[in-house]
Amino acid sequence: MEVNGYNTGPEAEEMNEYLLATYESVISDPPGWRQTLHDVHRTVGAFREKSLKTYLRGRTLPADLEEADLRWTNLYRMNLKGANLARANLSGVKLEGVNLEGANLTEADVEGASLYNANLSRANLREANLELVTLHSANLSEADLSETRLSRANLFSAYLEEVNLTEANLSEANLERAWIEKGNLTGANLTEANLRDTRLHKANLSRANLTKATFWITNVTQANFTEANLTQAIFSGTMFLLTNFERANFTKADLTESAFAIADLSGANFTKTNLSGTDISGMGFSGANFSEVDFLEAGLSKKGFEKTNFKGANFEGAVWDESTIWPEGLTPPKE
Repeated sequence: MEVNGYNTGPEAEEMNEYLLATYESVISDPPGWRQTLHDVHRTVGAFREKSLKTYLRGRTLPADLEEADLRWTNLYRMNLKGANLARANLSGVKLEGVNLEGANLTEADVEGASLYNANLSRANLREANLELVTLHSANLSEADLSETRLSRANLFSAYLEEVNLTEANLSEANLERAWIEKGNLTGANLTEANLRDTRLHKANLSRANLTKATFWITNVTQANFTEANLTQAIFSGTMFLLTNFERANFTKADLTESAFAIADLSGANFTKTNLSGTDISGMGFSGANFSEVDFLEAGLSKKGFEKTNFKGANFEGAVWDESTIWPEGLTPPKE
């Protein structure tokens, strides 16, 4: 029964033939085919689960499950530490509380699976399909998720310290309350992602796409957003402390009631950005573009705006003083 680890031999072949025959029988869409298919999946899943448990019993070496088909199984709290699951099919599998520490899941299909409270620390998930997965409260610290598909995934309160998410697709993902301190998200796609109350302390988001992403009381202290795309992102009420936004694109972003403290915004594009009530006192904006920006009640004191574009900007109600350095040719608004 053991070739490449699991689910081979005469019994497995019979089960595969049974599964194929069932699929062929429901092609014509007979009455009750959905229930028939459900029953078959349950039978096949139970067989695969039993085979896996038999294979793992008493085993001391990491499991070799490369390209294994584990659909329809329930692997709740199973210990698969260090297992090889490269290119395995785990789509829709129940993996709550499973231990996958240091496991290899490169190019694995985990779409729609539930990994609630699972341990994936130091696991390799490079180029894996994790779309629509549940990773609520999961541990992904130091895991490699570079180029991984995580669109619409639920990572609520997940722990991702020092995770590698380079070039990963996290569009529409829920990262609320996630801990991503020192995470590498260089070039990641976070379009419409939920980053409310997320900890991004010292995270690298350079060249990341955060179009329409939502931030609220998010910790971005010492985070790097160099050349990031923040078009139409919502940052209302966020504190930016020692944050790097050099050459970032804030076009049409909402920064109302936010505060910048010792942030680098040189060369950033703020076209049509809403800065109403935002405190940007003391920041340097050399080469920044503020065309058509709303500065209503924004704090502009102790600031240098050399080589800055203010075409069409609204300074009504802006707060500034004699320490504000305006670009040459601009008539300061009335205090």
